[in-house]
Amino acid sequence: MEWKKAPWVDLTLGTFAVLMAAETLPHPFGRDQGLYFYIGREWFLRGKLPYRDSFDVKTPFIYVLNGVAAWLFGDHMWGPRVLDAIALLCLGLVCARLGTPKGERMREGTIGVALLTASIAYFGCFDFWNTAQCEVWCTLFATASLLVGLQTEPRLRNALGAGVLGGLAVLAKPPSGLVCVLAVGAFVARVFAESSGSRASRAGKSAVLVAAYGIGASIFPLIVFGHIVAKGGGSAMYDVLVVNNRHYVVHGKWVHSYRDAIRRTRAALHGFDPLGTLLWLPLAATAAREWKLRNRPELVRRLLPFALVVCSVAAVWAQMKFPEYHWGGMVAPVTVGAVVVHRDLRDWAKSKEWPEWRGSVLAAGILVYAFYANAPIYDRWIRSTWATVSYLKGTIPRESYLGAYTNGPWSTRESEAASQWLKEHKWPDDRLAVRGFEPQIYEMTGMQAHGRFFWTTFLVVPEWSYRIDEWLAEDRRIFETNPPRWVIALDWVHEGPDSAEYFYPLGYRRIVAFNHELVILEYCPDGLFPSILVRDKSDPGTPVP
Repeated sequence: MEWKKAPWVDLTLGTFAVLMAAETLPHPFGRDQGLYFYIGREWFLRGKLPYRDSFDVKTPFIYVLNGVAAWLFGDHMWGPRVLDAIALLCLGLVCARLGTPKGERMREGTIGVALLTASIAYFGCFDFWNTAQCEVWCTLFATASLLVGLQTEPRLRNALGAGVLGGLAVLAKPPSGLVCVLAVGAFVARVFAESSGSRASRAGKSAVLVAAYGIGASIFPLIVFGHIVAKGGGSAMYDVLVVNNRHYVVHGKWVHSYRDAIRRTRAALHGFDPLGTLLWLPLAATAAREWKLRNRPELVRRLLPFALVVCSVAAVWAQMKFPEYHWGGMVAPVTVGAVVVHRDLRDWAKSKEWPEWRGSVLAAGILVYAFYANAPIYDRWIRSTWATVSYLKGTIPRESYLGAYTNGPWSTRESEAASQWLKEHKWPDDRLAVRGFEPQIYEMTGMQAHGRFFWTTFLVVPEWSYRIDEWLAEDRRIFETNPPRWVIALDWVHEGPDSAEYFYPLGYRRIVAFNHELVILEYCPDGLFPSILVRDKSDPGTPVP
């Protein structure tokens, strides 16, 4: 292939996108990632069911994903992040096709621009804490479902396939169903616009396609939920996912007024600027032009990013929590918008009798400039990238590297230090109870939890739990009847199940603390000395003379 005809723009931009994704692989676990990984690992490798044996309130897709990562790669955070990177790059490819007119071959540079945009909007705008979450997966499946609805023939098998993708999206996160509604609407609209026959016959065909979509959407949820029910976890799953989540959604809101929700929405959307503004303005202007020309396909293509923005905002509002990672759905509209603008820039270069690749280079330059101009986001990304490169080169120690990954008062250095201490002093069959919200310690140590509540936020926040007294009693019974050897408590809490003081009457003794954040306790019944002080590690059965 001649160099002039080679897709060098796609290769160059795609390489930068892959490098941005690769930089995330050494990132440590955050709390959420540790939570998902522990449940997935225990499910896939040790047969412990979500909800019944390991408590959390998410739908099960993210546990399946992390279980697959644990099965494939072992106890490493880079396993889920490899899958996260693959999902993001696939989302870029889906958006590249979605932003290209139906039946038209994607122009050179389209894939590269889409991949670079998706990587900047995701790995650039979201840090280690807000990646490897559910959002990229539900966005991928929902956007792919919409692509099938918009660019394939409105036939039964296509509706069924789109439904399968939509079902995966909802299984990953139910609010993504808003985009799935667009996919169903696309099938129905195309039947009425493109099919012949009476209105009644077109309505009948639409109903069949909607039913096929629903059947496809039910396949994977039925498989996953059916497996849990068949294994005896149906009652606990219903109790957590339906009953408690209803309480959680109503009483556990982080936002309590529409004014605050609007303020947070404006702040989140502003986080994508100036990239967003550089896309929305030309899209709106060209949409107005296509409206005047009555060019319906082009008008739909230019309004599509705005429709996806509405769905993303509505999905966040439906949850009323507003953490940063909930805005991961914005990656799709930003990427589709960039693909549409890129095609216009290539047309503009062609009208000037320039090589079309100049339009691609201009689009890439605008993307990079917009990323650089967003100083807080760019500075955070460059610090993370520099820390990763320095760590991999060996120029900074592990402790300094971990110092780059904090979230408010939380730091992974303390959890890793406590985990390392436990790895050096535990015996193979020891069980562990980690209090507070530090589930990443189970991955760092490879240890199993003492019972269902391997983290305790739902045991100490009444607004989140409708059965908090019963669950507290369930958790305490384990310490009274079958106590784990080790407990990691919060050294700055002094009452309740997160504190060290809670465990002293249960036979535990304080062993070591880490920076006034975490404290390790060992079970020492009858006031005996902690076994860590009286046993030889080389022979766990022989007391030291």
